[in-house]
Amino acid sequence: MDSSHPAPPPSRRLRRWLIGVGLAVVVLGIYAFSLNWFAQQLGDDMQKSIRLPTTSAEGETAGGYY
Repeated sequence: MDSSHPAPPPSRRLRRWLIGVGLAVVVLGIYAFSLNWFAQQLGDDMQKSIRLPTTSAEGETAGGYY
């Protein structure tokens, strides 16, 4: 297969692949870190919003429904 542009030498091709793979690893690492951080924030916010019924002195729950 003839083309007007010769293929780059293997060392340049390898360097391009290594740079591409390195950038992909960095981007995926940042993505995983941010996803974990947002999941932690969401979990903390959900735990803060949960309100358990308080109990009175007689041992009954407030409101009498439980």
